[in-house]
Amino acid sequence: MRAARCIAILFLSMLAVKTPVRADLFDTYGFDAQGLAMAGARSASVDNLSALYYNPAGLAKVDDHAVGLSYLYTDADLNVDGATTPLPDSSDLRGGTAIISLGLDINRLIRIDRPATFAFGLSMKDDGTMVQLEDLEETEFSYVKYGSALARSVIYMGLGVEAIEGLLSIGLGAHAMIGGEVAATMTMDAEDLSTTQEVIPTEQNFWMKMEMKLYPIAGVMLTPTEDLSLGFTYRDGIKVELDPFLADIALTLGSHAAHIKAYTAILSFMQPSSQAGAAYRLGGLTIEGDVNYECWSEFELSVPREMRRNAPEFDDVLSYRLGLEYRKDNMKFWAGYQYAPSVLPDDMNGAHFLDADRHIIGLGIGTARTDRWKLLPRPLELSLAVQDQYLPKKSFRSGDDAYSLKGNVLCGMASFRLPF
Repeated sequence: MRAARCIAILFLSMLAVKTPVRADLFDTYGFDAQGLAMAGARSASVDNLSALYYNPAGLAKVDDHAVGLSYLYTDADLNVDGATTPLPDSSDLRGGTAIISLGLDINRLIRIDRPATFAFGLSMKDDGTMVQLEDLEETEFSYVKYGSALARSVIYMGLGVEAIEGLLSIGLGAHAMIGGEVAATMTMDAEDLSTTQEVIPTEQNFWMKMEMKLYPIAGVMLTPTEDLSLGFTYRDGIKVELDPFLADIALTLGSHAAHIKAYTAILSFMQPSSQAGAAYRLGGLTIEGDVNYECWSEFELSVPREMRRNAPEFDDVLSYRLGLEYRKDNMKFWAGYQYAPSVLPDDMNGAHFLDADRHIIGLGIGTARTDRWKLLPRPLELSLAVQDQYLPKKSFRSGDDAYSLKGNVLCGMASFRLPF
């Protein structure tokens, strides 16, 4: 019985609600329909509220107050071959996200004699989920950039100011995962405990508190000529710790009762990234090329997971983006392509993460419509975009296991913007 209890204590002390790797929803897809259509090539030409993510310096180009609303829907068809343990719920690969943004023209509030806009944005799953935590063993599969990895609410805020008229704009901002207190249930499944005694699984309810901390974003936008603009953005990574929480698990081993205290910590990680781009205008056509650097090598394991050390060395990656915009009258047409290599090595060192190289193609259209009933103060800007992400087959080794991932991810977005 003592051996059984020691094994149970060890099992629970290693248990954690695991959220080790989190991609950014806006980097996987886009902040608005134009960003989705242009495959994220926006750091040098962004001039709307999506500058909150792509480059806060672009907020200086936003005229008047404005409110924005976008809705993103994704449907992934991803195939894992060679899986010997359960795969993530396929329902997590389908669903919608709402993105709300608000911009305030500083000069309409306080006269500063130079273009300046403050903006705020919030993303939220359409089912109301604020953050989704997973209780996974290393032998179970989890996606790095899809599904529950993106199931969380994130806020962005930023200020863009034209520092030198017609030449230089600068922007500062921050992003954070929404925090707060949450009720959780820890369930113990004692199937694998080494004991001949009857074991009754049990569960324990407890509270976790997640602190919301702001992480900086900074950007600059340089316009050396009327037709050429350059942009650079740095987004700091987000690290969210729920550390510690204490659960008192009561269970029955045969005719004996035991109380086991599980003391653990959780670490959720979103990678730092930098993006640089150049945009050139030829009449109504704008061509932009961007390079995005993601620093995944700073990934850390949660404390209990670190004891097992079952994690690969994530790779830092460069993604390459090309975007086109064509304007004619009050119509806008967009297209884009991005190549984003996988952050995962071939040798997974006992873990079972899922990711692959991505070839991304986007198309979109936008227009502005005047309200015929004169109910709206300004023309309403409408835009629609679709995107296909093709993931060619990528193979992995994990201990004695071999598996592979391939598939497609289709997504669409509708965006509305109303100046006022």
